[in-house]
Amino acid sequence: MSDSQMVAAAQPELFGGCWAGRQESSRGGGRGGSTKGLAWETSGGRKNPPIMQGSKACGVGGVSVAGGGDKAFPRQINNRIIAAANSEDIVALLWVIKCNLTDMNLVNLSTSIHRLAKLAATEVQTQSLLRSNEVVIALLATIQSKLVQARVDSNLQQSLSNIAWSLATMQIDDAGVLVPVADLALKAIDGFKSYEVSTLVWAFAKLYGNKGLPVSAKRVFFAAANQSSKDLQSFSFRSLANIVWAYATGGVRHFRLFTNIAREMVRTAAESANCQGIANTIWAYSTAGHSDLGLFDVLTEAALPIVKDFKAQELSSMLWGLATSGFVKEAVFTAAFDAVRVMDLGPQQLANIVWACAKVLPNHAVTHAAVVELLPRVAGKFMAFKPQEVSSLMNALAKVASVEGEDVTILNGALILPSCVYQSIYTFLRFATPWFEEHLCNLSSMTFTSVVCVHEFFGLEQDGGLGHLVERQVIDRIDTLPRAEILQLLRALLSSRASSQAVCVLAGNLARNFPGLQPKEIRQLKQLSVAFRQPRWQFPPDEEKLYSWCLALAVQMPQLAQGSLSAALGDDDGGASAICNHKLAEGEAEGTPGSLELQDSLAAEADDDDNDSIPSLEPGDFYKECRLTSVDSLPNFPNTPEDSDDEYCKALFAQQANEVRSSNSSGAIANSNMGLGTLPDVSVDSAGIMAVALTQQYAFQM
Repeated sequence: MSDSQMVAAAQPELFGGCWAGRQESSRGGGRGGSTKGLAWETSGGRKNPPIMQGSKACGVGGVSVAGGGDKAFPRQINNRIIAAANSEDIVALLWVIKCNLTDMNLVNLSTSIHRLAKLAATEVQTQSLLRSNEVVIALLATIQSKLVQARVDSNLQQSLSNIAWSLATMQIDDAGVLVPVADLALKAIDGFKSYEVSTLVWAFAKLYGNKGLPVSAKRVFFAAANQSSKDLQSFSFRSLANIVWAYATGGVRHFRLFTNIAREMVRTAAESANCQGIANTIWAYSTAGHSDLGLFDVLTEAALPIVKDFKAQELSSMLWGLATSGFVKEAVFTAAFDAVRVMDLGPQQLANIVWACAKVLPNHAVTHAAVVELLPRVAGKFMAFKPQEVSSLMNALAKVASVEGEDVTILNGALILPSCVYQSIYTFLRFATPWFEEHLCNLSSMTFTSVVCVHEFFGLEQDGGLGHLVERQVIDRIDTLPRAEILQLLRALLSSRASSQAVCVLAGNLARNFPGLQPKEIRQLKQLSVAFRQPRWQFPPDEEKLYSWCLALAVQMPQLAQGSLSAALGDDDGGASAICNHKLAEGEAEGTPGSLELQDSLAAEADDDDNDSIPSLEPGDFYKECRLTSVDSLPNFPNTPEDSDDEYCKALFAQQANEVRSSNSSGAIANSNMGLGTLPDVSVDSAGIMAVALTQQYAFQM
């Protein structure tokens, strides 16, 4: 019988009919072709060893599978397993396991599952087939029975780590195996070598990181932390990186372990750090809320010479981690962006990179270049973006279009963006508007706020039905919006529709909850009142005048909100009292019957104020999984000097918005003359297609 005939005969028995109907051919080889080996496709001329010779024995590399009916010794079985695995033929390995399963000890069993996992490590289809394979199911059942009977000996630790790694690699969540592995690991933790400890915790985090570690696994993590801390000098950089990744992914906080590992990594990183280890370590420390800036400085210095060797996922994870922890090193962000320019980036990577650059360098040339070059790629893959990735992207664009600092002179940062950056964001928003109109009601409050603010900043609030949807959503969401986002929405909407219902509702919420506003919120509200009230106050208003301004907006009395009734909101003490004498200390209000009636009605609608403490995503908070969303959403409102020309800002904004709209029809957009250096050119043709002049051209249809 020929080799191919013997393979065909073995196929149904090993795979339970999974391969019925498949075309048979010579067995394939090559580590990366394990799926091909299962499908019986040739892989390019490698001579494969025979699988079976005779009815009871099969040879793999000259090693028999079964000893002619005689019971084999464990060492002989291990040699057969290794020989079959070295042939890189999964079917041959499964046949060896099947023939020797009843004679295997725990070492043989762990070697078998480990070699199967190594052959299928990069093949998702093969892993799926193995999970339902009868031989693998029988192998797992035998492992479970042996673990129940196992005792602590010199081979146990390696067997446990091999079994855990194998199940994690093949994504086999078998509690019948993993619980005994965890229990035995606790008993034998003192005997684990450094790489065995890192492998064990990595495996549990890989399997349970997104679902939450079971109690047995958490016990292993704490025991492993105590054991590892005794001799961190014996751990390689890779093992240390795997450990911190596992603890961050599994959501296990251990401050002392992270501190000690950081100290050891600083000592050894320059000599032994690699791309994956650097990226995983920075991601892990940032995810765990353990920002060690000294460690980040050493790791980024080690990353600079090899930045072009990073994979796209590694670069995006590293930049995300640095930005989350607020670590800024321009050289790293610049070098990383130069590297990703030629990479094929997925949705998560695109969102991470744009968000990271905007988070720490919102007004830097590298962020402007990232916006101009990556937004066309985002548009090309936009339908594949998850809501969380859309949230990160919109937070980034809001950051780029906003203004921060004590000495800003305009409210809207979009007005001073370089022309190509402004046009890139504007064109992308026009492209994505239908998606936002469809999904606006399903967005989180943070993403909703970012979407509204960015569209308002770029003058798109009147386009299509988005403006009406925004009005409706603000009204519907007002009771659930965090106060920080209420202030952000008020700032954006006041610049374009001061008399809208949305502004009325937002201001009414602030007036109703005025006694509970925090000092930071009072300061931000004062900045808004100074910027938007005409004529300007000569000095920042006191809290009584500020409350009156909110109340005037809430009752939709533009003459009060804009300051036309100067006697009511003037500088004299009696003016404010004539409208509303708000006693902050006692929470009472006196004034005209109309204003009292409104205030009483607003107070009657208010439940207990639970907005005094504003939830936020601070870098120090700890989360189980990597989060793409910004840790601070949008920036704080700027302090606007009294001498800033607000009318000029509004006129400039309207003029630039009109120029952008006219350029969409005429097709010509001037290049920026604002000193962007190497920023690419942007143009829009008559069909509304934005093209960016890059090494590789990208375009998206409006």
